[in-house]
Amino acid sequence: MANSPTNDGHALTDGTARMVNGAGRLKQHLAAAGHDLSETAKGGVEAAGHQVTRTVDAATHRAQSAIDRIGKEVSNHPWRSLAVAAGAAASIGLLIGFLSLRSRK
Repeated sequence: MANSPTNDGHALTDGTARMVNGAGRLKQHLAAAGHDLSETAKGGVEAAGHQVTRTVDAATHRAQSAIDRIGKEVSNHPWRSLAVAAGAAASIGLLIGFLSLRSRK
């Protein structure tokens, strides 16, 4: 009897068991995929961190080299350095004065 309560109960139990088993396998696959994704992301973050460190180190080295060159230039030509600084200060002063007069109008 295909429609008897006993057969339907077994079919339901078998179907439920297969569904639970399938859900368990799906959970395992999802966990493995999540772990793989996590490892890939971690590797990407580590690589990005190393690249940032290398970039910051290179920029720091270039900045230090520029500071050293400027220091040597000032030491070798102090009067020229003083003239450049005075010219820059005068230009900034004139610009501020012009802008303040303009804003009063």
